[in-house]
Amino acid sequence: MTGTSDLQGQVSNSSGNLVLADTVDIGSTLNGIRVTSTGDISDIDGNISISDNTDISGNLDVNGTTNDIAGTLNLSGNLLTSSGDLTINPTGGDIIASNSVVIN
Repeated sequence: MTGTSDLQGQVSNSSGNLVLADTVDIGSTLNGIRVTSTGDISDIDGNISISDNTDISGNLDVNGTTNDIAGTLNLSGNLLTSSGDLTINPTGGDIIASNSVVIN
């Protein structure tokens, strides 16, 4: 099939997975979500916003100059590491620990 088509209703593949071996724009080409054939997911006109709980299995690699976490950061692995000096800069001025604090 070539050209423009208008497909409405359900798309199903009873013999396996539906494979689109090309970049796919979901929503629109101006303000939707883009999925490339290599698996990269991006918002076409801004940031991707997820407004529900998100479970991630595997590693989470976040790169940026500012990463804002609103709420509680739970480090269930009991380890916080830094590739350089670790700076804690509370805008309220205090660091409060509910248990004993050991700094080596």
